[in-house]
Amino acid sequence: MSYFDQAIRENPEFGAAYHDRGVAYQKMGEMEKAIRDFDEAIRISDQNVSAYYNRGVCYTITRVYKRAIADFQKVIELAPEDPRAYNNLAWIYAVSNVKKFRNPELAVENARKAVELTKGGYAAYVDTLAESYYAAGDIENAQVWAEKAISLEPQNKTYKDHLERFRKPPEQ
Repeated sequence: MSYFDQAIRENPEFGAAYHDRGVAYQKMGEMEKAIRDFDEAIRISDQNVSAYYNRGVCYTITRVYKRAIADFQKVIELAPEDPRAYNNLAWIYAVSNVKKFRNPELAVENARKAVELTKGGYAAYVDTLAESYYAAGDIENAQVWAEKAISLEPQNKTYKDHLERFRKPPEQ
């Protein structure tokens, strides 16, 4: 942290230092400080895809979904081939316990795009697609995609737990 602080003192317009310090704060669980640094990185360069993405992650962690969604949408605008934002949007739309942010159809749409961009080879995104189908009430596709996630990472207990949940009737 002291290196980032020093770099910022020497050049207050050094956006990468703010961004990287924000990532460090994020890893330390200090989301408010991380968000402030990502804000500064974005102020310095409003094209900083990584700063928008990481700020969106912080907002997701702190359940400030409106801002997280806006940041992930900005990432898609700036870098439409980056699957991370599609996946994170899908996750919010699929599992948010805040009704106004829950949108299973958008979850499926965004998750499918993330899977498409990674050619189905990234298990976490495949798992998000399974979760999205489950949220949309498409249990058969949820199970198919959960099995695919497990085939990509056979030792992943989370994916196995998801498949087990998808095999039970959904809660109303």
